[in-house]
This record gives sequence, structure tokens and C-alpha cells, in this order.
Amino acid sequence: MSASMNMNMDATNNGASHDDTIVRPKALRYAMRDDDFVQALIDFSDQFEEAVERRLDGHSTLKLTGKAFDRMLEDDSCIDADLHRTSLQLFGSPHWTRMFDWAAACADTALVEWCHALLQHVMTWTEQYDICTWLYVLINDAKVAQVMQQPAPTMPILGPVTGRRMARWLHGSGIERYGTANAIESMMRDFADETYRVAAYCCLTWGVDDHPSVNMASMLLLQQDIGRPLLRDSADVNAFMGPAPVLHHREVMDYLLQLRAQADLEYARDLQRYHDLLESQSQESPEPQETQPAAKREWTRTMQLIDRRYLYDLERVIEAYQALWNTPTMKMDEIMQCVRDGAVLPNMKAWENPVLLNDVAGSLIGSFHAEMLRTAFERRDRVRFQNTVNWMTEHGRIVEQAGFQSLPLSMVVRCEMQDAQHRGEAPSKREIWDYWMLQMADNMAAVLLNRLPDPAQARKAARALMVHDLDGHLNALQAKIEGCDELHT
Repeated sequence: MSASMNMNMDATNNGASHDDTIVRPKALRYAMRDDDFVQALIDFSDQFEEAVERRLDGHSTLKLTGKAFDRMLEDDSCIDADLHRTSLQLFGSPHWTRMFDWAAACADTALVEWCHALLQHVMTWTEQYDICTWLYVLINDAKVAQVMQQPAPTMPILGPVTGRRMARWLHGSGIERYGTANAIESMMRDFADETYRVAAYCCLTWGVDDHPSVNMASMLLLQQDIGRPLLRDSADVNAFMGPAPVLHHREVMDYLLQLRAQADLEYARDLQRYHDLLESQSQESPEPQETQPAAKREWTRTMQLIDRRYLYDLERVIEAYQALWNTPTMKMDEIMQCVRDGAVLPNMKAWENPVLLNDVAGSLIGSFHAEMLRTAFERRDRVRFQNTVNWMTEHGRIVEQAGFQSLPLSMVVRCEMQDAQHRGEAPSKREIWDYWMLQMADNMAAVLLNRLPDPAQARKAARALMVHDLDGHLNALQAKIEGCDELHT
């Protein structure tokens, strides 16, 4: 597993208590290409305005009806492909993107005004402050909205969308226009998750340097309680009233680094034993002289090491959870709280620590299924636990048979095929498969960020996957072997 938390943001004083006499070094700000983002935002706004004007075609206003929207959903030929692509590559939000798509396609006054308000919101925060500040505010507003049970103004319509539901959302009033209480709660929860996706994607797209961008995006996708305050650390302090809340996220990050270092050390020992065995076998029966080009040998060796570490970690996580099944074990959140409180930490080996097990599982299968595995273990839910283990084993089988580089694309394409099979079904069922495809892309992006050793390659491959640019994803993986023509045949 790559050391995806070796931030340019400090990771010192490992295991330190929260004594006020300890002075932690000031964290370095995570740098993003703010000016480039603002210019891209301006260009997109102009593109959106032009698309709306073309649709209006001399009319001052248009109003979308439910039936007209249903017809638009059935025939996507009215969608501006260039506008769709630009929006998705700018924000990485499929739900914002479809709002822009629909607004440009129908030019409904209320929908266009909502899009204008969103663009103005993003422009105000990024021009006056910076991207990190806007992303932190975006995430925080979505969290506050959940607590207050009042949808954030930046939240698009989510879930299965029908013409009737869209018309009510556009032309209704009050919170009732969003639907039932359960629907509103579900939408706000999904939007809160999507804000982290937008933040991670923006880090991969607009971050200055590869390594910190990969680290920040990884935290936002896998360790949200660390990723969000890290954004706050890099935000413009003038944007907020008073000092930042004390969340002790850096102590948690230090603790996680310690656990990862212990796991890395154990793996290094295992790898050394493996190499010693290979060396002894080669002395008994020497292999023929290697004739492959140096670039191909290096690429093959790198991929073999990635595959081996993936399968090693997969086996260790499953075995560790199973070994602890009948043993009273502190929950991950309880250990994390001990770290934040500066309390005495439990004395346990790294591979017996639920914090490490959850972290490694996330790097193998993404946060969604890692959380499913953890909660099943904590509740000793044998059925759900075994189902998740079966899912993990399937990942391992793909890596064993086709290599790690095939895993992300294989999982995303599988969801895409299932989604295509359900295109003729009711919107509610189609939405479920759309959600799973989006979730899978995020999960596999997180795996890439944590497993590929080259941060530049990981960044490009993960970013492309998050916007379903499968060709871009493959190109990023193949970029390291451009000198080996035989590998492309």
C-alpha cells in the first residue's frame, strides 16, 4: 500500500498527547491552480449562456412541463454533448452536470436561474478566496443542511427524476417541493457524499503538485474526518469568523501513519523472505538470460509488486477480521476518539487494530464496501460479513488472473453493462444502477490513488475514471510503458 498520507502537510509528533505545551509545526497549505479554475469557470459560464440563448431562440422565457421533461429524458439527442463534457470535467459532479444539460436543453426560467445561482456561488468563493475555501464551504454547508433538515441551495435534484417530480421541484415552493421527508433525507445524505467526490475530483484536476493532490483526494474519498479539516487548514482564514475548530485530525493522521508504517515493515519482511526463496531456487536451477528490454522488465516488475502487495493485504485483512471474530474488540471510532482525546491507547498489534484494518480495506475495495465490512464485523453480522468477503475475494481473483491494472476498469465496466441492461426499466430502478456505477468509479479511483506508486500516473488514472473517461484511464496506465511497443500489441 502506498504511503498516501505522507503529506507536505506535517505528520510529526506521532503519538503525542494534546498537551498545550506541545507546539506542532504550522501545516503547509495545499496549493491549487485557483486562477486556472476561475478562467475555466468563466469559459463554461459563457458556453452555458450561449447554449441557453440558442434554445430560447428569441423567446424571453420558457417553462418546462412534466410531460415535456419526460420526453426529454427518453430522447437525449437534445443534450449538448460539448456542454456536458465541459461541465463534468470542470466539477466532476454528474448531478450538477445533468442540471446544466437539462437547463440548456429546455431553457426553463427557473432551472436556468438555479444554474446561474450555482455558478455565481462558486465564482464568488473562488474569486474572493480560493478553491480550497469553496470546497470546504461546499462540504460544510451540506453537513449543516443534514443537521438542520434544510436542503443546501447548491443541492440539485437527486434520486429518480420524473417529469412530475421535476416540475414540482422547479415551480413549487418551500421544502415540500423536494418530496417526502424520507426523500429529502436521502437526497441530503447523497449530496453530502457527492460534495466529497467533487472536492476529491477538484484536487486531482486543479491541484498544483501530484503527490499532495493524490494524498488530499485519497483522504477525501477514504478518510472524510481527516480530509475535510485538511481542506480547512488550506482554506483562506479570512473567509471564516474566529479560529478553526480543534478537531485533532492531525493526531489521527499521525496515528494512522504509524499503523501503516508497521504494516509496511511486516510486508517488507515477508517480501524479503520471498526474494530469498526465489534466489535459492534460481541457484539450484538458473533461469535463462533475460532478453526483455529494460523498460519492459521494469514495468513488469513494478506491476508484479503491486499485484503481490494487493493480494497480501487482501488476505491479511480477511484473516485478521476472522481471527478477531470471537474476541471483544474496541470499535474503530472508539480508538479514534482516544487518539483525539489524548487518552491511553489500546496495546494491540497493527494487524489486530480495527483502524488499520478499515484503512487497508478501503485501499483494496473503496470506502463503501470497507465500511460495510467494518460494520458487519462490529455487529458480528456473519451473513453481511461473508457477502463482503466474497466481494473482496472477487477483486482478488481479478488481480490474480489479469493483474491490478485490470481491476478498476473491470469493475466499472461491469456496472456499466448492468446499467445498460436496465435502461428500459422504471426511472427508480435505472437510478439505482446509475448510483452504483458512480459509487464504483469513486471506489476504484480511491484504490488507484492508494495502490499505484507513481502519483502522477495515479492522479491521471483516477481522475479519468471518476468522469467515466475510460480511454483516458487506459492511456494513463499505459503512459509508463510508451517505450515498449510490444506491450501495446
